[in-house]
Amino acid sequence: LDLVMSAVDMVLWDLDLGTQRFRTSGDYHRFHGLDPTRAPASLDDFLASVLPEDRAAVRAALEESARGGEEFAPVFRLMRPDGSLRWLSSRGRLQRAPEG
Repeated sequence: LDLVMSAVDMVLWDLDLGTQRFRTSGDYHRFHGLDPTRAPASLDDFLASVLPEDRAAVRAALEESARGGEEFAPVFRLMRPDGSLRWLSSRGRLQRAPEG
């Protein structure tokens, strides 16, 4: 899966809403300009790389998706550690555990 995602210049990520644990696919660090050993481990780590002007909209999209099951689909800007700016289009959906 990592090979396919790399070929189409995409990454996968997963956020556990209960623990706020953030997991990523193998190429996440390259895509975001991060040291491979320092990929974000929490929602706050991820949001820290989102431009401050876009952060509230990304958080609101996550919260709306968590409340109502709507698709998470914001477009936002990311500031890489080297100072370069990237526009990202993100899509996802909530998957509930069997216990809710």
